[in-house]
Amino acid sequence: MKLAKFKVTNFRSVDDSGWIEVDAVTALIGVNESGKTNLLLPLWKLNPARDGEIQPTSDFPKTMFGDIRAEPGDYPFITAEFTTDDGTERKRIAHVAGIKPEAVRIVEVTRFFDGNYQIRFPEHKRETTAAVQWVKEQLRVAAETVGGGSALKQEENLQKDLVDGISQVVGALPEAETMSLEQLTAIRHQVEELLPEKPAKTSVIVPMVQQLLEALTERIRQLSAPDPEEMGEVFEAIISAMPTFVYYSNYGNLDSEIYLPHVVENLERDDLGAKEAAKARTLRVLFSFVQLQATILRTVFDSAVAARGLHF
Repeated sequence: MKLAKFKVTNFRSVDDSGWIEVDAVTALIGVNESGKTNLLLPLWKLNPARDGEIQPTSDFPKTMFGDIRAEPGDYPFITAEFTTDDGTERKRIAHVAGIKPEAVRIVEVTRFFDGNYQIRFPEHKRETTAAVQWVKEQLRVAAETVGGGSALKQEENLQKDLVDGISQVVGALPEAETMSLEQLTAIRHQVEELLPEKPAKTSVIVPMVQQLLEALTERIRQLSAPDPEEMGEVFEAIISAMPTFVYYSNYGNLDSEIYLPHVVENLERDDLGAKEAAKARTLRVLFSFVQLQATILRTVFDSAVAARGLHF
């Protein structure tokens, strides 16, 4: 999952930031005390790599402090929109959610002041009705298939009754373009009532009607399925796939430029002075956050300069 944009609401001095687009490199530029930090802190607290707890006395807007303290779950402070990669992760989430992969291309995650999350798939449109034309076509094909089947001799009357019964169901379909879940369920029940309680084990026509019932049942299942956002396993899949965020502001003890070979050397030393030791600790924490090793970077650095015929 990759961050595409985010929005901050009711956090410190920010009422509503509106959507802030994010690219590979994004810079917030402004004078001191203009609110840059109040936009970045909520993003960090969405899913912090470390620490990042909500601090009511400093994070709640002063004018809303009492309201938010009383009902923190009613107030979101950060909403972020992520894109999923067009591959394994998207397919995994779609499989868990029971929806098409293209519907999980965008995932929206909101966090509230009580620490809880809410997820949403903006491109997923849940269907609540069935197309009458689709139902009519399923019934029509079933009637034709049953009518043209090679029924057992003792099922000749049943064959006629099934064709007539399905045709009556077709004739009673609503004239509207769509029908409700309740109407579709009633139709399925009508078709099921046409079957005998104990059909012949070698029956050819009964399985044809059962196939129709399976198609109607699957459509009913799709229409009655809960919203994927409400499914616990979907929630867990999104939260586990969401990237963690690092907020780092104590950079005063770092040099504006660093020489990687010296960094590698200093990280391994235990006899540094106070100032250099502080730099080494800070760099060690930063490397840990981004899950990189300075020694590996040094190897890459040496390979790059050697390839250019340089020596350091």
